[in-house]
Amino acid sequence: MQNLKTVKKAWTILDARERRNAGIVALVMFVTAVFSALTVASILPFLSVLADPDIIREQRVFSMLYAWGGFETDRGFLIALGVASMALIILNNALQIVKVYVIARYATMRTHSISSRLLGSYLRRPYLFFLSQNTGDIGAQILAETQQITERCIRPAAEIFAAVLTLICMIALLLYVEPVISLTAFLVISIIYGAISVVSRRHVRRLAKIRVDANRGRFRISGEALSGIKDIKQLSREQFYLDRYGKPSIAMARAAAQTSMVAQIPQYVIMAVTFSGIILLCLVLIGGSEGMSPQDSVGDIVPTLGFIAFAGQRIMPELSKLYLSATLLTSSGPVVESIHAELRAPREESALPMRPPAAMGLKVSLSFENVSFVYPNSDRAGLRDVSLNIQAGERIGIVGSTGSGKTTLANILLGLIQSDTGRIVVDGQPVTLDNRRAWQATIGYVPQDIFLTDASVLENIAFGRLKVDIDREKVREAARIAQIDDFIVNELDQGYDTEIGERGVRLSGGQRQRIGIARAMYNDADLILFDEATSALDNATEQEVMRSINTLPGDKTLVMIAHRLSTLKSCDRILILHHGEVLGFDNWEALERDCAQFREMASGAGF
Repeated sequence: MQNLKTVKKAWTILDARERRNAGIVALVMFVTAVFSALTVASILPFLSVLADPDIIREQRVFSMLYAWGGFETDRGFLIALGVASMALIILNNALQIVKVYVIARYATMRTHSISSRLLGSYLRRPYLFFLSQNTGDIGAQILAETQQITERCIRPAAEIFAAVLTLICMIALLLYVEPVISLTAFLVISIIYGAISVVSRRHVRRLAKIRVDANRGRFRISGEALSGIKDIKQLSREQFYLDRYGKPSIAMARAAAQTSMVAQIPQYVIMAVTFSGIILLCLVLIGGSEGMSPQDSVGDIVPTLGFIAFAGQRIMPELSKLYLSATLLTSSGPVVESIHAELRAPREESALPMRPPAAMGLKVSLSFENVSFVYPNSDRAGLRDVSLNIQAGERIGIVGSTGSGKTTLANILLGLIQSDTGRIVVDGQPVTLDNRRAWQATIGYVPQDIFLTDASVLENIAFGRLKVDIDREKVREAARIAQIDDFIVNELDQGYDTEIGERGVRLSGGQRQRIGIARAMYNDADLILFDEATSALDNATEQEVMRSINTLPGDKTLVMIAHRLSTLKSCDRILILHHGEVLGFDNWEALERDCAQFREMASGAGF
C-alpha cells in the first residue's frame, strides 16, 4: 500500500507528455509479456513429440499440423517444431532487449526532465529562500536525488508492471496445462515473497531515510571542503574535513549494502524451494505410476517437467525482478516525497523568462518612498521607513556599521527582496513584480566577490550568453572603460579567449573587480551598484579600481556601499544608515557639519 502511494505521488510529478509516453511503454510491455507466454507454450509440443513420436497420430492437433505441413517422417515434423520454437525464442529475446531499452530510455530521460524542472523550481524561488538554505542540500536533491527517483521509483515501477504482465500470462498458461502443480507452486512462492516483504518493508524505508540524509551530508561537507580549500590548507584542517565526510559516506555505504542484501534474499530462498520442489515432483509422479518401470515413468513426465522448467526459467527472473523492484520502490519513498513537495511548493514566478527583458531605464530619478522591511522569523528590522531621492547620473555613497541595513537596502534596490511597505519609483513608474525583471535589467551589480565561471574572459564579461551570440567589439569597449583591455590583450596568452579558471583563480582581486565593472558596462546598465566592491582589496589595488570607477561615463548613476569613507570621497551625496534608519543623506561637507555620527566616522578614518 505504501508503495502504491509512492507511485501515485511520483505519477503526479510527471507532466502530461511523460504520462502519454508511459502508455507507449506499457504497450511494449504487454506485447513482450504475451510473446513470452507464446514462446514458453511452443516448447511443450516439441518436448511431447520428442518424448513420444506416436503422439503425432494419437492427438488430432498434431495430426492436422503433420498433414497440413506435408511431412513424410516424424523426424522432419520434430525438426520443424524445434525450428519454430527456436525462432520464437530468438524473436522473444530480441523483443526483451527492445523492452529493456524502452524502459531504460524512459526512466533515464525522466532524470533529465525532473532535474531540469527541479532546478527551474529553485530558480523561481525568492532570494530570501536561499538565505536560509544550504546549497549542498539543494545540489544533492537536483543531482543525486533525481537520479534516485529514476533508479528507485520510476524504473522499478515500470519493471514491476512488466513483470506482473509477464507473470499473469505465464501463470495463466501453467494453470491451463498443469493446474494443480501450478496453483500449489504459485501459493507457496507468494507466501514466501509476502512474508519476506512484510518483514523487510519498515527496515528498507528506514535505510532509505538514512541514505537521503547521508547523501545530503556528503554533498554539503564536500562542497564546504572544496569552497574553503585555501583556509583548510592554511590551517591544516584537511583531516578534519576527511573525518567529517567519512561519517555520512560510511552511513550511506552501509545503508546501500543492507538494502542490496535485503533485495537479494528472496531469489536464493525461492531457488532452494524451486529445485527441491522439482525433485519432489519427480518422486511423486514416479511413485504414482504403478506397474511402470522408472524409465517409462520418467519418459512420460519429461514433457511436463521440461515445460515447467522452461516456464520456470522465465518466471524466476521476473519474480526476482518483482521483489527487487518492490524493495527499491519502498526505499524511494523519502526521495519522492521530498521532490514532490519542492515541485508543488508555491513560487514567486510561474515561469522563467525565455530571454532577458528590455531594460526599464533610469533617465530622471530613483526614489525610495517609505520603504520598510523586516526579515521573516526575526524581530530585526532591515529597513525602517526609508525615503530618499536619487537623480540620474548622481554618485551616491552608502555607509553604516554592520547591521545598519546596507545589504538590505542593496537587495531591495536590486529587486531581490520585496519591501513590506513602501515602494521604489523609477522615472515616475513604481517597480512591481510585473516589471521587476525590466528594472533589474537596468542595474549593473559589482559585489565584493565577483561571480566568475570557469570560462573565457569574453564569456565572463558577456555573462549568461552563448559564445556565438557575444558582440566582441562591445566586450572590448566595456573592457576599455573598465581599464582592463590592455591587460587582457597584452598579458593573457589567448587574450579574450583565455580561460580564467573556476571563480577566476588566475586573476588578481583588482582584475576580477574590473571584469565585474566591464560586465556592467557590456549590459549598458544605467545604474551600477558597487557592494563593498573594494573592501577586500589592498590600498594600492583599491585606488586603481577607484580610478576605473571614477572614469565611468557621467550618465551612469553610481551607488557605492563601502566601509572605508575614503572610497566615498568623490560621491555627490552620502547616505548614513543606522539600525535600518536614515541618519543623514547629503554631501560630505554638510554631513560633516550636521551629522555627529558621520563626524565620528570621518575622524576615525583620519579625515
